[in-house]
Amino acid sequence: MPSLAEAAADVKRLMDNNPKPMSVAEIEAVYLKLLDM
Repeated sequence: MPSLAEAAADVKRLMDNNPKPMSVAEIEAVYLKLLDM
């Protein structure tokens, strides 16, 4: 299971690679998906 720091890095990478700003709901969905792994 990824650590919170790894999950945060993944989310930051997704945000950096995503030209449109992600909504809070999208970011939460990514976090929940990572926490489920």
